[in-house]
Amino acid sequence: MKECGPYCSFGRRADNSATSTILQFLSPKGGFAGGAADTHSPHLLPTYAAALSLAIVGNAGQTGGWDRLVEARQGVYDFFMRCKQSDGSFVVCDGGEVDVRYVWLYGSQADTQRHLLCAHRRVTP
Repeated sequence: MKECGPYCSFGRRADNSATSTILQFLSPKGGFAGGAADTHSPHLLPTYAAALSLAIVGNAGQTGGWDRLVEARQGVYDFFMRCKQSDGSFVVCDGGEVDVRYVWLYGSQADTQRHLLCAHRRVTP
């Protein structure tokens, strides 16, 4: 059995299939939706899952998904800022519920985005 690094790939074809499926949920409003981006609104939890999934199965290649995520970075940031409330708390989506645990998810996403941007540009975070 072939050894691999901390994140074993399922194979290039499976990784490309997963990447193209995940990117279908990238919302034009920023963030990722829980269903087809043209029929669902962006939500924190699918955004969290999608970015981490792309970090694992994606790559910096033309179809690897990282380029699209880097390009969508401003939209994801804008989505996060729309979800930030005046008291500093966050909601999971436009008009969603407030929960202090979401702050960790937003911070985690910001860090993941930073690491993918650095990997894309091949610099140290």
